[in-house]
Amino acid sequence: MTDVLTIGETMIRLSTVNYQTVEQSGNLAFSIAGSESSVAISLSRLGIKTIWISKLVNNFLGRKIVQEIQKHGVDTSKVIWTDIGRVGVYFIEYGSVPRPIKILYDRKNSAINSLRPDEIDWNCLNNIKLIHLSGITPALSKNCAKLTRTAINEAKGRKKIISFDLNYRTKLWSPYQARKFFEEVLPDVNILIAARKDIEVIFAMKEEPDRMIEKIKRRFKNDVVVLTAGSEGAFADDGKLYFHKAPEVKVIDRIGAGDAFTAGFIYGYLKKDVELALTYATTLAALKCTIPGDIPYITKQDVDGFIKSEHKDIER
Repeated sequence: MTDVLTIGETMIRLSTVNYQTVEQSGNLAFSIAGSESSVAISLSRLGIKTIWISKLVNNFLGRKIVQEIQKHGVDTSKVIWTDIGRVGVYFIEYGSVPRPIKILYDRKNSAINSLRPDEIDWNCLNNIKLIHLSGITPALSKNCAKLTRTAINEAKGRKKIISFDLNYRTKLWSPYQARKFFEEVLPDVNILIAARKDIEVIFAMKEEPDRMIEKIKRRFKNDVVVLTAGSEGAFADDGKLYFHKAPEVKVIDRIGAGDAFTAGFIYGYLKKDVELALTYATTLAALKCTIPGDIPYITKQDVDGFIKSEHKDIER
C-alpha cells in the first residue's frame, strides 16, 4: 500500500551561483522544483511510500524531471505523458542583503494545464492513506482548478485523508480568486496547512495565531489546522493547541522550506501524533534551509539526530 499520493506540476529550475546576477552569469545551476513532488520526495526519504502524479512532455526535460523524482524512491508510474505543450521553467537570481532574491516563472501552457481529470485512473486512491494537494495547482488554470476539485471529491468519496497547503502565490491569482476557490474546497479538507501571512491576505483576517486558527477551524471544520508564523514558530490544533518554536538556523536557501515543513507534518500525522508532527515539520524545514536547491536531501536519521540534540523525546 502507498501511504501518500500527491498531484502537481514540477518544473526545471535554473539558478545563479555564488550570488551572481543573471546578466553577469555565464552558467546556471540546473535542477527541478515542484511543491507537491518536493513533499513526496521528503516523505519518501523519511521512509513513507509515496506516489506523484502529473502530466509531462515526453522529451529530455520531462524525462529528467521523472528521473530526479524517481531516484528518491517516489513512484512516478502514474505520470501522464504527452507530445503536446511544454515543460515549465523557473529562474532564480540569488541575492545577498540588501539585494533581494529574484524569481521569474516561465510556465504558461505547460503540460499540466491540459491534464484532464478523466486522464487519471482515480482507483489509484483506493490503496493510499492520504492525498496531498496545494493551492498552486488550482491557480495555474481553470482546468487545473477542476482537476483539484475532482481529486478532493474522489478522495472524499473514498474516505481518504486530504491534506491541503494553501501555498498562495500572488503571481498566479488574486486574493479574491483564491478565497473564492478555497471557500469551495476547504470544508472537505482534513489537514489544512497555511502561512499566517497567507491567511491575512486571502481572508483579511488579522489575529493572533491561536485566535486565527480558532476562526479557520470554525469556518471550515477541518480536523487539523496548521499555521506557520515565520520566526515565531508554528502552531497546530486538532482540538488541542500545540506550538513549536522555529529552530535557529543559518539560512543557505529558504526556497522549499515550506514543502519540507508540510512533509514533516504529514509524517508525524500518519504516526497519529500531532505534537510529533509539528516537531518534525519545524525540524525538517530548518534543515532544508541549510541545503541549496528545492530538494531536501535529508534523512530520517538527520531529523531524529537534530531533535535529540534539542532534547526532544521522539520515541513515540
